[in-house]
Formats: sequence, structure tokens, C-alpha cells
Amino acid sequence: MRQLITRRRGGLAAGVLCLGTTAGAQEALTGALSFDAEEAQAQALKAQATNAPAVVFPDAWHLGPVQYNLGVYAGVELDDNVNETQSSPQSDTVLSGGLNLGFIWPATEQSEVDLSSSVGYAKYLRYSAHDQLQIAPGSVLSWKIGFEDGSLTFFDQFSDSQSVITVASVSGVSGLPRIDNTAGVRAEWDPGRWLFQLGASYDYFFSDAAIDDYLNRGTENFYVRGGHRLVEDTQAGLEASVSLTRYDLPLQSNNTSYSLGPYFQWQVTHFLQTSVRGGYTIYAFDANPNGQSAYNLDSYYANLTVTHQLTEFVSQNLAVERDISLGLAQGNNYTEQWFAKYSLDWTATPHLGLNLNLSWTAGNEPLTGYTAEIISGIPVPVYFPYTINENYRQTGITPGITYQFTQKLGGTLSYSHWERTSNLAGTGYQNNILSLQLNYSF
Repeated sequence: MRQLITRRRGGLAAGVLCLGTTAGAQEALTGALSFDAEEAQAQALKAQATNAPAVVFPDAWHLGPVQYNLGVYAGVELDDNVNETQSSPQSDTVLSGGLNLGFIWPATEQSEVDLSSSVGYAKYLRYSAHDQLQIAPGSVLSWKIGFEDGSLTFFDQFSDSQSVITVASVSGVSGLPRIDNTAGVRAEWDPGRWLFQLGASYDYFFSDAAIDDYLNRGTENFYVRGGHRLVEDTQAGLEASVSLTRYDLPLQSNNTSYSLGPYFQWQVTHFLQTSVRGGYTIYAFDANPNGQSAYNLDSYYANLTVTHQLTEFVSQNLAVERDISLGLAQGNNYTEQWFAKYSLDWTATPHLGLNLNLSWTAGNEPLTGYTAEIISGIPVPVYFPYTINENYRQTGITPGITYQFTQKLGGTLSYSHWERTSNLAGTGYQNNILSLQLNYSF
């Protein structure tokens, strides 16, 4: 006789627990684009330490040659389903507070060191086991050295998070403790109309919860991009990447991923920008001691982004992407999904801003379970793996308001509604979150 071996968290069996993903199949390219976005965010934090709409900020502080900013934030959040469960949802009130900080140091005439971060703590009033340290995913330290027609950048990105609400493949847990640090170097060279970019990095991802230590892994990422500037701010080219992932424990499949494809960035008008990326990707998974054989996954990635400045005060953004990601459930090697995100921002007055964010995700993932022999009434693992395919959908809507009360004090009020459906019984949920946050910049 055989039975399913299960390990339960939040009422779901680990063998079929739909935990999300954290890295795309073209991880090196994804990381490079993420660094670009976070570097832009760092530039914004140099000017302010708040999420409020455009206002006049005080002159930046200086400590010798170092320009820096410092701010604090405090917030309260009402969550009616902290465990993201379909039955018996638990509600809680979450208090949070912390620091926004950043600095820029022009080390030489051709180099500078940048840091931006947000560090705080979240306190759950009813379920204190969910209390957590919060470090913004955008925390990045970079050192950029310029040279003729190019630059060399050394960087380190760090995040410490438990939040899972925006990871569509997650259900049945209030959070997943995970720490992610990426250190690397990238070189850019722009001779004339040609553009070349080369990068290498090492990413270490781990969970500080003992039950999730099977996730601990290191990944070596390498990528190259080459393009030609057709006209000003419009370019086309090819990009390729290789990523090698090795787990600390022999419970997940070590793997190597490759990707290759074209990209196109088009400045349609002064107010409209778009970019398209896509191509072929392959994962080569090794066999593991749990009985999973070595195999290859052939697939593709695609991405479309559109940024449109409708008026001086209204802007909108659209992103549609298809990717393959490493799984987080034990025995779940990967997740394939499509997602679309749309945002609309309106600076109604110099002090008042309105925004709307819409999200849709559709994905599937093979979830591996294991059977056991029953010997004298005791289940003995013999690792007969079987696979259950989950198909899930998630939608989210988040309207919000930002208001700048004074030159230094601003606030954000937002409401989020999330809904998840799945072909696996008991893994859907609905979640409503109302949050208020105040920001003060010194």
C-alpha cells in the first residue's frame, strides 16, 4: 500500500503547494533590466524620500563630497486574508515603519558610488508569527566608472522579503521568507551608432526559515547584448544569456538555462516609447536523489512594454510578458506564465496624485508529489514521484491616492483586491487590502 507523503503549511500539502517563482529563464537578462529599473529608482530617491507626486523638494544634504537624503515612513494595513486561503480566511492589522535613505558620492571625475534603500519592520497585531523585516527590493549599491564611449559598473542588489501577494502562483501561505543578493559587473560601450553590453553576476537566494532551506541556491549569470541605433533613441539588436544554478541541498534539480533572441526599442514619438523582446530559451535540469530524471525544457520568452505620456499630468504604462521561472515548492522545478500589468498616473494638482494599477496572470506548473511504502504502519519514503499540473489565474486591481501635505510630509492611501482561481481544489482565494502610509523627508 502506498500513500502520499505531505508536509503542510497554511493548510496545503507541500507536494502540491503552489508556491511562486523568483527568477526568469533568461535570468541574466532579467537581472540586467531589473538593475536598469532600480538604478532609475535610485536616481529618483536622490531627489526625494517619498512616493508623493511631483513637488518642490529642499536642496539635497551634503556630507563633504557625499550628497544624501534621509526619510522615515510609517503605515497601517488592513488585510482580510493574510494566509491567502480559500476557506477560513484570517484577517489582521499590520503596522509598519522604517527609513528611506540614499546617497551619491562622485568618487572621481569619471566615477560615482550610489546607494538607495528602504529598511523597516512590519508588526502583525493578531498573528505575530508573521512579523518581518522589510528591505526594499530596489536596494542597490553601484559604482560606475566612465570612459570614452562607455562605462563599467560594479553593483550589488539586495532584498529581504516575505510578501507573496504579487506572486500569482502562491496560495495558502501568509509569506515566504526569502533573501536575495546579486553582485556583479557590467560593461557598456557605445561607439557611434553601435551599442554593446556585457555582464556577469552571482546571485545567492536563500530562505531564513528552516522549513524552506531546500530553496537555498547560487546562480552564475552571464549575458551579452549587441545592437544598432537606427535613429536617436531607437535601436534593434540581439541578446543572449546563460545561467547556471546549483542548490545547497540535493532536493531540487540543479540546472543550466540558455536564451537567445532579438530586441527592439522604439521611440515612436517624444511622448510614446515601446520595446519588444523575445526568443528561445532552454532549461537543462539534472537528475536529483528524489527520483526525478534529467530532462530538458524547450520554451520561449516574450516581453512588450509601452510607456505613454498622455499629457503633462497623465501617463500610462503597459507590460505584457511570458517567461519561465524557477519554482519554490519542493519538487517543483519551474513555472511558465503570462502576465500583463497596466498603470495609470494622474497628477491632478501640484499636491494630489491619483493612480490605478491592474494585473492579470495566467500560468501553469508541474507540482511533484511523492508516495511512500507503509511498513508496520509507518510510511517509509521510497520516492515514487508523480506530477500534478496546476493551471492558475490571478487578477488584481489597486487604485490609490497620494497627497503632499507639506514640502516634507506626504501620504499614500490605496486599496487592493486580488482574486485567484485554479484547477486544484482549495487553492483559490480572494484578498482585500486597505493601506495608508505617511512619508517624511528630512
